[in-house]
Amino acid sequence: SYPWGAGGGVGGGVAFGASGAGGAHDLSLKRSPSLWKHTEWARQYASVRRQVVPRLVEHRRARRVELGPNVTLLFENRTTILAQIYEQAWAAGDISVDAGERMRTELRSLVPQPGELLTTVFLQGETDKVLSLSHDLTAYPGALRLHLPTGSCAGINLDPTDTKAAVHFLRFRLPQGPRLVTKNSGARTRSWTLELDSSLGLLAQTISDALCNDLLNDADAPTSRTLPELVDLTQVIPSETTSS
Repeated sequence: SYPWGAGGGVGGGVAFGASGAGGAHDLSLKRSPSLWKHTEWARQYASVRRQVVPRLVEHRRARRVELGPNVTLLFENRTTILAQIYEQAWAAGDISVDAGERMRTELRSLVPQPGELLTTVFLQGETDKVLSLSHDLTAYPGALRLHLPTGSCAGINLDPTDTKAAVHFLRFRLPQGPRLVTKNSGARTRSWTLELDSSLGLLAQTISDALCNDLLNDADAPTSRTLPELVDLTQVIPSETTSS
């Protein structure tokens, strides 16, 4: 299982819970353990955290898709994974440098590679519905599918043994042909649909044009699992003054 577990609600993980900009990422908290004193990436994040957290929350909100009242998906990218590393370390508080680096190593494996999309699936609502949906996502490969104008691909559950989890991580490997055709034919933002064939029925939602564009850019980006330091995070999430 991944370190932020199932307790994060719709917002995603310990650091970005359903309470929006509050909750675990309380901007009034101070940190002075060994990780925050002796690790450069942690020191950099601590110095700008108050400014970047509200922008990270909005960035994640724009990448969410709801499949009815019980299923919410968050399409991850390099920035959201970086945010998980920084905020998970922050929420952990007084941890060692070694523990912080182990956390970074584990999360690094989630960074989507070229041609891939990664989604975190959050299940909420009545316990019986959550358990049924969790069983669907683990027992039936391809239960969650992403339909493009010229093809479709199945979500691959990264931990199909966790049959009772409220949070699942699924990776899509986009077919090379459909992705390029979609991008080059002028149909870049047309007819992207998510479908979950579940015990609660067929749940479907069309993805917005803006998010389609972002996902195509994610899939085509030359991404490395060697994660950068904080400067990359602040460049990807510009302030309102620099983005206007």
